[in-house]
Amino acid sequence: MTCLYCRPIITKVPRFDYVNPDYAYTTLEKQQKKLHENYYAMYLKYLRSARLQKKQAEREHMYSYDDTDIGLEPGSGLKSPSLSEAEIKEELSSAANSIRANRLLTTRSIASQEEESLRRKVHKGLKSEPSTPQEKRDCSLILTPKQIHQVIVGPSVLNFSNICVNSPNTRLLHVVNMLPMHVLLQLDTTLEELRKTNQFSYVIPPTSSTYISMVFESPTVGKFWKSFTFTVNNVPSGHILVMAVVQLVTLELSSNELVLRPRGFFMKTCFRGTVRLYNHQNCRAQFQWQPVNTGRGIAFSICPAKGNVEAYSSLECEVTWQLGFNSPEKGEFILHVFQGNALKLKCVAHLGRTKVLLLQPRILFSNCPQGLTTWRKAILQNVGQNHAYFKVCTQSLLPTINIIPSQGIVPFGGITALNISCKPTVAEKFDTRAKVAIRHANVIDLRIGGSAEIADVEIDPDVFHFSGAYIGGTQIIPFVIKNKGITRARVEFNLKDFPDFSMDLQDKSEEFKDPAVPYIYSLELEENTSLECGITFSPKQKIQDITHFEGEESYIPGSWCFVLIFEWCMLCERLPEIIRHIVKI
Repeated sequence: MTCLYCRPIITKVPRFDYVNPDYAYTTLEKQQKKLHENYYAMYLKYLRSARLQKKQAEREHMYSYDDTDIGLEPGSGLKSPSLSEAEIKEELSSAANSIRANRLLTTRSIASQEEESLRRKVHKGLKSEPSTPQEKRDCSLILTPKQIHQVIVGPSVLNFSNICVNSPNTRLLHVVNMLPMHVLLQLDTTLEELRKTNQFSYVIPPTSSTYISMVFESPTVGKFWKSFTFTVNNVPSGHILVMAVVQLVTLELSSNELVLRPRGFFMKTCFRGTVRLYNHQNCRAQFQWQPVNTGRGIAFSICPAKGNVEAYSSLECEVTWQLGFNSPEKGEFILHVFQGNALKLKCVAHLGRTKVLLLQPRILFSNCPQGLTTWRKAILQNVGQNHAYFKVCTQSLLPTINIIPSQGIVPFGGITALNISCKPTVAEKFDTRAKVAIRHANVIDLRIGGSAEIADVEIDPDVFHFSGAYIGGTQIIPFVIKNKGITRARVEFNLKDFPDFSMDLQDKSEEFKDPAVPYIYSLELEENTSLECGITFSPKQKIQDITHFEGEESYIPGSWCFVLIFEWCMLCERLPEIIRHIVKI
């Protein structure tokens, strides 16, 4: 067995060849083969040299023979006369432009004539019919096959390739007229797909070239393969094949499934990704995204929701996941293409693990006032590596306790405050528990306890006596409101039925007044504090009356009430009247 290695011409990589020794040449046979090759090579070389010598002898005999011997020897330095530049141009133009009728067409003559026609391009202004006498005379001539061959219309195959349904597409038809006269080119086509072409008849000027726009539009999906003929001066001169593949308007997605992972620290935009729409066709595609409701709601949004993708271009759409405790992690969109296909895009959000701690495991409402709202705060701290989503479970909470927000987000490395309000209706101690569920993490227990107390408020003095008040004047009687209890108290004075009376508070910061109800005066007192006030009387008419105030105490659930009885007798024809005013504390 013999192994040979050789290098191919192209790759230059050693190649292994196996030679069977049963069929290989022996050393003697190789020598005989070499001798035969040398013999035939020498023989062929001899025949070639003999043939060349014979041709050389015939050539010398031909040039040396002449009837008249003028003493000139061939190649003895005789030079031909030089031509002028004008003669050279005239000779070249006449040789290029003159194609005699009794001669066959040659490649050289056609090439020179075509080159001149291509230099003279006609871009616009082609007539559909001959109008001048010269044009009518030229276009009425019957051309010979030789002349028809000098009018080139091509390409012979108009391939529009892949195009969209009901979308116009243009290809150029090249026409070269090498004849020194006008010709009438007519496209004999009845194809409905080419009906949007501007014109089908053209008068081509002599020795010129032009391009004709052919517009193709088809309402039918499928392959198109039809031909039409054309005539030159009403002489059939050939046919052109029209090819196209008509398709629906389609868009392609860069990916059928989009996975969103947290990026950055911005909560509203940390879960976002992009998908690209590709339009590989010849017309603009109009699209619209439709979100699919899977039953748990829609948490994914896409922008732009609708628009257009230009031909042979792409458009990028951004998908965003709306953060929340109840937001579904999976969603779908359906891409609808107008008069085209429909695609489905699946979106998945990967949240990741996290951990949240409660800085104060128990919130106390000590000495909470009955009937008033008291606020406390609970702080949630995120010690994990991702944003955390929480929800407050209020199944076991008392109806007098409210926690806001009920659900939300704790940012990565940040804190979120839970505002807890308590408005007790009964003076008692209470203890309850709330659970804060963290998505993909632990559940936190929040204990809330405290006690509710009844306010104890006193007004000193409890009798007010207005005497000698003048019309248009003002009389003020000061008094002090004391909060003797261990909890905060709120006092309201409703003077709706008493337009001549008003309240005067020395400390305006303690007053709470609503512009919609200016006759109601409200103020709050902390425990074991007092506030100096005054009641103002401004009469607007002359009445003789005796005015005194008596204090009467009654109990209303959730507050203390003082009923002030105002009695006055002034110089007036009407009887004395009694007016009651309820002040809530």
